[in-house]
Amino acid sequence: MVDEPTASLDRTSANRIISILKDTTSDGIAVLVASHDHELVRLSDTLTELN
Repeated sequence: MVDEPTASLDRTSANRIISILKDTTSDGIAVLVASHDHELVRLSDTLTELN
């Protein structure tokens, strides 16, 4: 579980984090992410929006 893993990062650093998260899920491990980053939202398999 990660909370805002790309917050306050430049795009290059954020992309590195995104790559790590994608690699983790490709290994069959679930990753829960709380984020406002639209790039992470776009990559999600399942999305739950909290109002």
